[in-house]
Amino acid sequence: MDALHAPWRIDYILAPKPPPGETSLFTRIAQSSDDETHHVLTRERTCYALLNAFPYTGGHLMVVPY
Repeated sequence: MDALHAPWRIDYILAPKPPPGETSLFTRIAQSSDDETHHVLTRERTCYALLNAFPYTGGHLMVVPY
């Protein structure tokens, strides 16, 4: 098996983390209207789709239910 190496993720790894108990990242994105900043591609009635800001592979897409 090949080891995954993604050096562009270092900014995420070293960034300050929110304190425990704070609203989750996906909840904050769901409640925000700034889709461009959060890389949200589309919002529908039951879920939204967004690109990962720090992907392991290009084009990684996430679909998050509300």
